[in-house]
Amino acid sequence: MKKLITTTSLSILMLSILSCGDSSKKSAPSIKDNSSHVKAGNSTTDYSSVAPSKLLRQVQAHYDLDEYSVAKEKLTYLMKSYPDTLNGVNINSLKRKIDAELKKELDNKQEIANLERNTRLIGSLDKMKITNEGKFTIYKDKTSPKFDTKECFYAYIKKDAYGAKLFFKIRYIDTEWLNIESFIVTINQLDQTIIGDITKSETKGKKKYKVELLDKPITSSQDLKMISSIANGENVTALYVGPNSYKKRDISEQQLLAIRNVLDAFAFMNAEKSIKSKINITKK
Repeated sequence: MKKLITTTSLSILMLSILSCGDSSKKSAPSIKDNSSHVKAGNSTTDYSSVAPSKLLRQVQAHYDLDEYSVAKEKLTYLMKSYPDTLNGVNINSLKRKIDAELKKELDNKQEIANLERNTRLIGSLDKMKITNEGKFTIYKDKTSPKFDTKECFYAYIKKDAYGAKLFFKIRYIDTEWLNIESFIVTINQLDQTIIGDITKSETKGKKKYKVELLDKPITSSQDLKMISSIANGENVTALYVGPNSYKKRDISEQQLLAIRNVLDAFAFMNAEKSIKSKINITKK
């Protein structure tokens, strides 16, 4: 059992690619129209009803039982609420011990997470639909649209002799031009704006559809971080914003999974040897 050493008695008073969803059209697009922006409440537990000396004994008990997170929360509350009455107790020593154990737990969780991720990356190419376009090999998730006549919201990879490049594609199709200027994607109530070159074309046939397409190469760490946040978000929606109106799309979990699969494949291509090496070392 781990023991708390004090210099005075405890009686001294004592913290995760089908067509996009239904659309709607309005005349005054706004970044706020796509978000509810709910503020999180205060989740700190109130221990004011517990005597400080009793709470300190609870901290020690949680530490002895390897319940380090709870021990840290209660100790933090004590240090914040009774800073002038703990001078006789070796609080800093106990805090260092708890922090050291929490770091061990965090490091272990991170090591397990890295191993699981590397194992997942090894099989990422099996989830790709692979085609050739001239000198390029194209990798798409197997659920991505087969034909270029559907709306889409997905990522794909172009690979040649010089390496792999990640792209993000958004295609809008309707009977009227929207003249898209930007895309506002809301991820867990936070807004991200995607801009880039948007091409326009028109389908053939009796009923001609207007097509507006963003085919954006992801070349910066900031863009990659944004696409990753989209892929791992919940309640993801997008506004296709024109000068006079916009249309809203709900991004399905299947579409987000397809983007995650492509990001896994892209990560694997860029770190294939080191990932395989780490997997083999761990298995030994």
